[in-house]
Amino acid sequence: MMTQMLLAYYDQASQGGFDQLFQGTYIYEHCTEMKGAYEVLLLDFSGISTGEDACAAFTKNLVNCIQKFAKRYPQYDFSGFDDKNYANPTQALDEFIGIFVKKADRPIYLLIDEYDHFANELLSKDVDEFRKITSNNGWLKTFYASIKKFIGLDIIERVFMTGVTHISLDSMTSGFNVAVPVSGNVELLNAAGFTAEELRTLIAQTIDPSWLNSSIDEIFSRMKDYYNGYRFDPSAQEGVFNPSMCLYYLYQLQNRHREPRNMLDPAVSMDLSKISGIFSLAEAEDVVQIVNRITMGEAVYPEEGYLPEEANLNLNQKLKLAHDDVLMLLFMMGYLTYREGEDDALVCPNKAVLNQFFCYYFDYLKKVELRFNRSKLPEVVRDLKDGSIVELMRWISETLKAACGQHAAPYFPEINLQIAAAFALLPTSEFSVQIEPEAHGKGFMDLLIRPTDSRSGASAIIVEFKMVKAKAPKAAVDKALQAAKSQAVRYASAFAADEKLKKYAVVFAASEVAAMEEC
Repeated sequence: MMTQMLLAYYDQASQGGFDQLFQGTYIYEHCTEMKGAYEVLLLDFSGISTGEDACAAFTKNLVNCIQKFAKRYPQYDFSGFDDKNYANPTQALDEFIGIFVKKADRPIYLLIDEYDHFANELLSKDVDEFRKITSNNGWLKTFYASIKKFIGLDIIERVFMTGVTHISLDSMTSGFNVAVPVSGNVELLNAAGFTAEELRTLIAQTIDPSWLNSSIDEIFSRMKDYYNGYRFDPSAQEGVFNPSMCLYYLYQLQNRHREPRNMLDPAVSMDLSKISGIFSLAEAEDVVQIVNRITMGEAVYPEEGYLPEEANLNLNQKLKLAHDDVLMLLFMMGYLTYREGEDDALVCPNKAVLNQFFCYYFDYLKKVELRFNRSKLPEVVRDLKDGSIVELMRWISETLKAACGQHAAPYFPEINLQIAAAFALLPTSEFSVQIEPEAHGKGFMDLLIRPTDSRSGASAIIVEFKMVKAKAPKAAVDKALQAAKSQAVRYASAFAADEKLKKYAVVFAASEVAAMEEC
């Protein structure tokens, strides 16, 4: 969207529709002398295949983008351009520039959309190949070095690139060391997402809340849970919403008059292979620490006390990424963001992203593909409203059995149960789950489940887990149950006497609920 707007503003051939597009905007009232001053070449590198011949796929995409330029500027003779079999993208770019300079009366403005999409896809699948194409004589580095050359010759006067990280630029070192990152600039902090005011306006313009027997405020609150929270600098006054996710959600409401079953837009939701690709570059202990803290709802902190504004993520100079490098990469890719009011605390921005961490925790760290049947969630929530966890524990047990079998995990650690419970209740906005919150000097509870609306009348629920081996004798189960009950009662004593509170002790034998009692 950003690059299309820049094309409409700066491209000389696009000026016929300028008034229709921009009238009534600040841009229209404050035009600069550069409006329509360039012939714009727009390169879109999203969706390029990273299969066997990545170079050929990249080159074909480049040729297609040049063909679109040729249609807007018929004065250039590009006949036969697309019929040639270019060995690499540099060869195609060089020929394009050779044709362009013969008749050019103005410079090129080069727009590159998702410059690193292709490289990031490759990075998640084949780190060695990524290093190869971005190193000296690598075809991707050579391509960007050619762009740099034409900038030096004033043939390309301006370049604007969008992307997710600067890991590709860092890894190409001198290949394209003329770029200056601007995403952290104060005036651009809200440019990559919807503000709360913008989203409320969009909701009112696109849907009728009565379709859901709801209100704009309630729909906004739901979207805030899943799509808000991105702060690209500690100084940001408010978080912004993921625009692609918001538009997906509103489109589903508009056309189906109900929420999408999958709150993550399948077209833009983050593939687990990407987060796995990032973590494959890190030390194993860093991965475990980061993922455990995020899934437990905690912040992670850079070892240096802050994220460096110009971190060097050159994968041709290091085999493994340091702790802060990993945090920087996760931050750039939208998996982490700054917590409001803290300069150094990084947190998961919303439920949509947290879902990815949960899946990674079980799929990659625990080697258990844990997937909850979401059709059972309404029944579980109704049970929680009545102050019971019976349906929740049954749901967790059934899901564990399906994932790893009744006896496949003879000793399933408590932390896995805690995170499984939080994962199970992630989609509901009616209850929040805290893992190991402190009970004011009495210790740390395994789980605290609270209603998000204090006026709902529902109770807060303390859950204390104990684990025994599969087929453990009754005496062992009873002993564990008594220990859990004692802890739950002690934690409950830290709460105000007038707070509605339920407390449960639960013993799991592998994936089975061996015993459960309200204390």
